[in-house]
Amino acid sequence: MMGQETMPYKFKRGQKTQAEVDFVPGVYCNELRMKIRVKLTTNWFDYPVEEKNMCNDLIKGSCPLKPGDKATFRMEMPVHKKYPKLNLRVEIKLVNESDVPVCGFQISGKTVD
Repeated sequence: MMGQETMPYKFKRGQKTQAEVDFVPGVYCNELRMKIRVKLTTNWFDYPVEEKNMCNDLIKGSCPLKPGDKATFRMEMPVHKKYPKLNLRVEIKLVNESDVPVCGFQISGKTVD
């Protein structure tokens, strides 16, 4: 997460959390979509993400990507003021146009003021 070096990351309510992620796909990608899930206590929930082609958010590399290409994408995730202050786990993954995972990771964090 941009501006933070260690976990748990702080997600400030009322602001956007930003990250830059380097990845090397193992599959061909004409399109990329982001999927986010959040774990609160023992349950995972889908986080609403704008349905868009993340190829437009690549700051290194460009689509179509082939296995072994190096790429970096920039993401923003709004953290609404109404979200309660909680500890959570966030799973972020990119999938290609066939819904095949391209890259993914999990981080721990907490929502704060």
